[in-house]
Amino acid sequence: MGIPSFFRQNKPKEFRFNPRYYDPVKEEKEERLRRIKEELGMSTDGEKRYSTIQRGTFNQRFRQNQQKAKRNSSVRLLLIILVLFLLVYLYWRL
Repeated sequence: MGIPSFFRQNKPKEFRFNPRYYDPVKEEKEERLRRIKEELGMSTDGEKRYSTIQRGTFNQRFRQNQQKAKRNSSVRLLLIILVLFLLVYLYWRL
């Protein structure tokens, strides 16, 4: 055991990242294939994945849902008013 020192700072821990599986030949081959596809104008995997999403579809669906909600709330309000009028009519009638 030693005498504790209050003025000495501990050294920061080093970060060492050693990849488990790294194949530089495979990485180089994939990079070359990607560049060739770009040059030839062929679609890449990312383009295939997102090709079904069209620009503005989210906004259109959002607007449609808002319009449905407005219609539903209007119908609900009309039904509530009709039921209240019916109740008031029956109350005064009897």
